[in-house]
Amino acid sequence: MRLRPEQMDALAREIVESLVQKGFVRPAAEEKVLQNMVARVLMQNLEEEAALEAEAEQMAEKYLRGNPELDRRKLVQGIKARLAEERGFVL
Repeated sequence: MRLRPEQMDALAREIVESLVQKGFVRPAAEEKVLQNMVARVLMQNLEEEAALEAEAEQMAEKYLRGNPELDRRKLVQGIKARLAEERGFVL
């Protein structure tokens, strides 16, 4: 998933504002600081997922060479799910 920086900031702002408004968190720092932290965590998660996807693509390529009749998309998704589970990464 590709998000522009302004989209990421807007998403982080919505998350923080909702959590504060609903009383799930009482900020010990300014909301802007929390928004920046949330945006960084979201970006890191998206980057990790992209790396996982790339690794799954590479692994799938090896399987597809010997079995061209396999569905590439399903194979990549299956490998990605397995890798995520092994690494404790939530998709």
